[in-house]
Amino acid sequence: ENLQIVDRGANLIADKNITIQSGANADGYGFVMSNLSLIESKNSDVIINSSGEIQINGVIKATSSLGDINISSASSIYINSLINATNSINLNGGINSNTKIGLYIDTKGSINTLENGTVTITSIDGVYNKGVIGESKIVNDTLVATLKTVDIRSSKGDITIAGSVDAKDSINAKA
Repeated sequence: ENLQIVDRGANLIADKNITIQSGANADGYGFVMSNLSLIESKNSDVIINSSGEIQINGVIKATSSLGDINISSASSIYINSLINATNSINLNGGINSNTKIGLYIDTKGSINTLENGTVTITSIDGVYNKGVIGESKIVNDTLVATLKTVDIRSSKGDITIAGSVDAKDSINAKA
């Protein structure tokens, strides 16, 4: 009679690779992660591939010494949480016929690696960043970026930076 919907999350934690492969449902979604969820590979990589839209609201981490995160969608990727790897993060967005944005990082989105890592963002449609790509820390009274390089590319759309992007060596954006 008084049934209530209660949010629940799920944790996927492994010592080796975590690989998720999905298609798309009737609404176009392929992978949706709630803000109560965690995906963590302790000794390898996290790989998520979908032909549908990917929505990430939970935390994704690859914490091994060479940990990489690779997320790819033929549709679009929406990120509103922490994605953190030791070595590199590769995000590959596709086509969104409604918004024309293939990769969207919202205000709570934070993409970062440990020191000297790389972030590569590619998309067929546009890229829109309202969040944080790379972080900075204070070392000997100097603000220093943790990422070595950030590369952002869109083959058919615009690149909009309404948040922050920090890197030590280079930030490349090409639309």
